[in-house]
Amino acid sequence: MARFHILLPAALAAAVLSGLAASPSFAADKPVAKAAAAPITAQQAIDLQDKFLHALYGADLNAISALLSEDVTFTHPSGMALDKKGQMNLMSTGPLPRYGKLEQSNIKARIYPGAAVLTGDVTFTALPKEGAPPPTPNTYRMATAWADEEGVWRMVSWQLVAIAKPRAGGPPGAGDPPRPGAASGAAAPPAAPTSRQ
Repeated sequence: MARFHILLPAALAAAVLSGLAASPSFAADKPVAKAAAAPITAQQAIDLQDKFLHALYGADLNAISALLSEDVTFTHPSGMALDKKGQMNLMSTGPLPRYGKLEQSNIKARIYPGAAVLTGDVTFTALPKEGAPPPTPNTYRMATAWADEEGVWRMVSWQLVAIAKPRAGGPPGAGDPPRPGAASGAAAPPAAPTSRQ
């Protein structure tokens, strides 16, 4: 019996200490992960991109910045790749706004856990200049990626490529690669954005 009386208080003390260590006041400080954003639908992803293009059309730099991840990469038709700082600097230079029209079409959204990938076409038309001929619209293939960053959906990739001319007798889109320097202009979009799916 003497041995039982010695072991019982020791067991109780161990249980109490274990409980205290697990309590909030005794637990080590740990970063609390923010909740993930609600799953996004294809239409919500398209609407999010529309919001970005409207901000781009209106040269709303604050709205653009808020929709971009700090890790975003912009790849232009020329092959130039810029991070967020470089792209924001580019957007803020020159006369603003710089687009007369912006239109995206044939947009498809693919949804994955924590990510959305959008593909389609985007057409940029510059603002008309007095005494100059009407600006020529420039259409590119566009691919963007959006990610859930601690509960907020932000763009992590934007890429534009020139649309190759179809080969004679070949299927649409089966064109030769564009010649170096053939894709000039628009690194960023034009005017009142519209979306046609």
